[in-house]
Amino acid sequence: MIKKFKAFSLIELMVVIAIVGILSVTAFPAYKKYIDKANMLELASLIQQEKAVMMQQFITGMPVTGDTTLSNDYGSILSVTQFSGLLQFRILLTPAASGGFSFLTADATPAVMLIEGTYAQNPNLYDSNSSDLIVWTCTLISPFGSSDAHSFLQYFPEGFNCSAS
Repeated sequence: MIKKFKAFSLIELMVVIAIVGILSVTAFPAYKKYIDKANMLELASLIQQEKAVMMQQFITGMPVTGDTTLSNDYGSILSVTQFSGLLQFRILLTPAASGGFSFLTADATPAVMLIEGTYAQNPNLYDSNSSDLIVWTCTLISPFGSSDAHSFLQYFPEGFNCSAS
């Protein structure tokens, strides 16, 4: 008895490759969006840590220097400054090549997020509504188009008052 080998035809193979291609074209952007959203939450946690350090320094009457050693895989604190009525720090965002955000390339102009907190000149530190002591806003200083910046900021957690310049 002679065994007859069964194999896939070229048409069957091409259909399978086409299906895999269509699935990858639709799934990959959704995966990148999911990863960027998770990265944004990590970046938000870095911002919250820096805000807490600055708030503690401000309330205790110390010079507000922040903690410029804070960083994670998605951003690092560049600078911390205090002006009359304004606290400010900048975060350098990490590009995709270094494990950061998918829309930032290593050769692009660095993307920086500017976080500003405004406060009254003589705040009542003993006021029961101390959550309004410093009002924080953030601005994305973006090397890419405004549509990219908008898609970046849409994943930012509620209450951050972010915009793109």
